[in-house]
Amino acid sequence: MIGVQEFFARFAGEIVQLQKQTLRDVVTSNQGRSDPAWMRAKNFFVRDFCLLKVEQRDLLEDWELVLCNAVAFLPRLERSFGRVKAFVVEHSDQLKL
Repeated sequence: MIGVQEFFARFAGEIVQLQKQTLRDVVTSNQGRSDPAWMRAKNFFVRDFCLLKVEQRDLLEDWELVLCNAVAFLPRLERSFGRVKAFVVEHSDQLKL
C-alpha cells in the first residue's frame, strides 16, 4: 500500500493530466505500459486491491478524489482565481494603503 501511495505522489501531475474517472482507469491507461512504476501500480490494483482493509480503501478513495475527481473542479477554480486576481489588481492602490 505504501508503494502505491508513493506512486500517486510521484506521478500526481501526470495522473491529473490523464483526466480519468478512477485510479484503476489511470493505471490501466496506455501511460501504464511505458514505465515500470506504472506497471507495479497496475499490478497492485489487479492483485492486491481486493485484499485491502476498509481504512486502506478509504485512503485510496481520498487519493482518487484528489487526483481524479478534482479535474472536474479545475475550470471553476481557475475562474475563481481569475476573479480574485482581477479584484486584487483593480484595488491594488487601496490594498497598499
